Amino acid sequence: KMDGTAKGGGALIACSITGAKVVFIGVGEKVNEFEKFKPKNFVGRMLGMGDIEALLEKVQGAISEKDAQDLGKKFLKGEFSLLDLYEQMTAMRKMGPLSKIVEMIPGFGQLQLPKEMLNV
Repeated sequence: KMDGTAKGGGALIACSITGAKVVFIGVGEKVNEFEKFKPKNFVGRMLGMGDIEALLEKVQGAISEKDAQDLGKKFLKGEFSLLDLYEQMTAMRKMGPLSKIVEMIPGFGQLQLPKEMLNV
């Protein structure tokens, strides 16, 4: 489990002693908050360096590439509407809590942002 203060330390020690392999890690409290274990990404998160790969996976799961391009074109043309904003916010909500998203951005994991900013 990666969302606590231990950051999976106990599990890593147990795996080291028993020779077991880590396949998945829990990154939150809910059943759908499991990710495939990738050592490079794991270490990056532990060190507060973010995890761009996992962030991109979340974005791809929340909005299709075509929809993202269409929204970008509308925005650049000045045709971005409140409905478009709503659709974008809905897609962001599919990605999970903002606090988890911010942790994946390099340099932001160590920032202490006010909870009011993260509870969107």
